[in-house]
Amino acid sequence: MFAVFRKPKTFKLRSLHSQKKFGVAGRSCEEVLRKGCLHLQLPVPGSRLCLYEDGTELTGDYFWSVPDNSELVLLTEGQSWQGYVSDISHFLNVFHKPHEGVIQAARQLLSGEQAPLRQKLLADLLHTVSENISAETRAEDPTWFEGLESRFTSKSSYLRYSCESRIRGYLREVGPCRRPGALGQSRKPALLSGSPSSQDGISPRVQARVVSVPLPFQQEAALLTGGVRGERGCGALGLPGRAGTPGGRVQTPHPQGCAGTPGGRVSEGRGVEWTGSRLWFEGMVRQCSAVSLGSFQVSSYSSMVGTEAQEEYVRVVDAMCRKLRAVQYNGGYFDRGAKAGRLCTPEGWFSCQGPFDVDDCASKHSINPYGNRESRVLFSTWNLDHV
Repeated sequence: MFAVFRKPKTFKLRSLHSQKKFGVAGRSCEEVLRKGCLHLQLPVPGSRLCLYEDGTELTGDYFWSVPDNSELVLLTEGQSWQGYVSDISHFLNVFHKPHEGVIQAARQLLSGEQAPLRQKLLADLLHTVSENISAETRAEDPTWFEGLESRFTSKSSYLRYSCESRIRGYLREVGPCRRPGALGQSRKPALLSGSPSSQDGISPRVQARVVSVPLPFQQEAALLTGGVRGERGCGALGLPGRAGTPGGRVQTPHPQGCAGTPGGRVSEGRGVEWTGSRLWFEGMVRQCSAVSLGSFQVSSYSSMVGTEAQEEYVRVVDAMCRKLRAVQYNGGYFDRGAKAGRLCTPEGWFSCQGPFDVDDCASKHSINPYGNRESRVLFSTWNLDHV
């Protein structure tokens, strides 16, 4: 009753699928709804008003507590509004498969924008929607191949090569693989020989790591006969961050397993497990990752390493090498066209799996190296177990 003597409340009203707003005033929710339906030529039965901000339905009890000039959305029967969430959802739908008109409109906005934050958001948006993800060959997307050798004629072939190179890099950290048939030719343990390089093909840095691994080699080596399954990230040997850095020091991984390490080296991450249990070598590197060799010579540990342990270590490394050679170093992990074993979607999207001690990535990092040249270069620094 007292509402008759109150000053009418004013609102900005629009329909669900329109950005045009108009002013309306009224002393009750019903009056505002009736005027809004009349202006928009919508039926009153089944219609209702919601706050644009959060989708709260406007009722008689709530009417007078809403500030003047609040923005309302008029919904007809069957329509819904969730506030800003609905706006974001609509925005994502528009840019999921953007047409040239949308891209051109975004470019025009960017050209006249002065606020730094809005400039960055628009620039990032244009960078994303301009990706040529579906293109595969050099002819379809020549910019993507800038800086690459001419022998790479497709994106998948280069990324397959990139994956193989990563895994070969892991093997170099473990120790050079011996040629097929070389196993057993030299039984003299390198550490006992005092030479800086091993006749068995193991680098001094890796030989020093053997000291910290009092594990049953024979039992764990049997795991290498199992298959591989990619459960976390793309570290094809299961290494928890590459430990070795130039200068003979063992470097602890970045706190979040990120890409950068001193000296420009890239720490690739870990994640593929051997069927049955985690690869024995993952445990070995984890134990050794906090060790700093400093100025100590490898030969100072020779008295602590038994001949049998060294020989068994060599056999484990050789088994790893043979298995990886047989599967072409699992290059299909990065190949979006691979029928099985790939770590990405058919479109080429890779998702971060989170740090080693959690089940997933709370930040939902993702990247598609097939999209453009910048993404391809950035992908080379990704661990895929966490960014």
